[in-house]
Amino acid sequence: MVAILCVAVPCSAARTKTPRHTARKKAPPHLDPGKVNDGNSAPDLGPGAEGEPVLRAQILLARSHFSPGEINTKFGPTATKAVRAFQAARGLPQTGTVDAATWKALNADQAPAVILYALTDHDEAGPFGKIPRDMIAKAKLKRLGYSSPSEALGERFHVNPGVLQRLNPGKSLRKPGTEIVVPNVLVSPPLEASQIVVNGTEGSVTAFDAAGKLLAWYAATTGSEHDPLPVGNWKILGKSFSPKFHYNPDLFWDATGAQSKATIAPGPNNPVGMVWIDLSKKHYGIHGTPEPSEVGTSTSHGCIRLTNWDAVELAHMVKPGTPAILKVDTPRPQVQPPPRPQAQAPRGHDEETAAPGRLIMPVAGVDKSAVRDTFNEGRDGHRHEATDILAPRGTPVLAAVNGTVKKLFHSEQGGLTVYEFDRSEKYCYYYAHLDRYADGLTEGMPLAAGQVIGYVGTTGNAPHNTPHLHFAIFKLGSEKQWWRGTAINPYPVLLASR
Repeated sequence: MVAILCVAVPCSAARTKTPRHTARKKAPPHLDPGKVNDGNSAPDLGPGAEGEPVLRAQILLARSHFSPGEINTKFGPTATKAVRAFQAARGLPQTGTVDAATWKALNADQAPAVILYALTDHDEAGPFGKIPRDMIAKAKLKRLGYSSPSEALGERFHVNPGVLQRLNPGKSLRKPGTEIVVPNVLVSPPLEASQIVVNGTEGSVTAFDAAGKLLAWYAATTGSEHDPLPVGNWKILGKSFSPKFHYNPDLFWDATGAQSKATIAPGPNNPVGMVWIDLSKKHYGIHGTPEPSEVGTSTSHGCIRLTNWDAVELAHMVKPGTPAILKVDTPRPQVQPPPRPQAQAPRGHDEETAAPGRLIMPVAGVDKSAVRDTFNEGRDGHRHEATDILAPRGTPVLAAVNGTVKKLFHSEQGGLTVYEFDRSEKYCYYYAHLDRYADGLTEGMPLAAGQVIGYVGTTGNAPHNTPHLHFAIFKLGSEKQWWRGTAINPYPVLLASR
């Protein structure tokens, strides 16, 4: 198992010279540990917020396994995404801001956010040393260890070293026996993951258990314009802790000069950090980073980069064969409003918006009398435009008509989904929240009405205690786009089902 492809590409690589005469920057204010631990202080937090409450919120998110990356005192994009993921998992409105309801959920964890820690001889043992930027220079080092005790402590407690110093003004981080204030983030890892999902649009890695329950969410860097995320259904092949990095300039579009291949020694400042999780897509993996502050704010050469501590935690949750779904979000089917009522067409004249003919009930064993009309109900601020068919988890889902598998897709809202076109390509049938696909189901595959295509589940945003099939019908436009069409109420069509 080798790590050969992925290195950080900062979003802003250009450097500017510092003017000779510049005003000295004002030192950031000290941080009050008492305010960080104050569960009664619950101001609304959103983009631009700073200070102790932000630090507390990020620590509590990390303790709940919703990692914003490197913990700091600023409410930035990764904090927004972590909050939104936490809210979704707790059934709260997904505002991305820490409001009263979100504080209440976070503060259910009553352990102190920061605690005292006595520095040990091991913390100061090193060796510490400057890490060169050039790959060939790095290859000359025997180990890419930490550059300083503050960097090592920052990684251990998942916090920006500058924030750590602000929590401990006037204290040396180099003297064994010194008591310092640190984030209380060392908690038990989640259980074994049955599936991981990498979302390139969101910039995240999410781990789920066998029942589809979210175990952990991590902020991530996931590719770039030059090296996009390799979307697809892959598997974990293995994992390597403290890996060597095999640098091959031929694989890097931005390699400069006459560089040669090189092997970089292990260590936390190795280009892939403390662990490499190998994917079945050749040359690609999930790994750590020597620059935790850049996770979610930089780009990569196609691989998935986490902080070292998040990558190590994830590595302990997966094993060879664990499914890894790499995706970018496509908007939920963009349905056009139903056409305005028109005068009834003369008898014998087909209406352009006529509903499809009789269907097979798409969930095995469900009688049409048990189906309820949910088409016009509200869901997350929009009309549902589908029928929910309740059934036990694992109940076979059947093709409603003779048709073709147009698209197999995994989305945040629908989970595992199937888009089926009928044989005339006039209608699209949408099956969502599947627990899994039927064996051998592939895109382009012809389907017979009544054929098993998957099984009822709760993937996506479905309540975990309410397995059901989300079934929708769309009248396709002339473009024949699987994600767009005019919504048709499935309920009256299902009442006439066979």
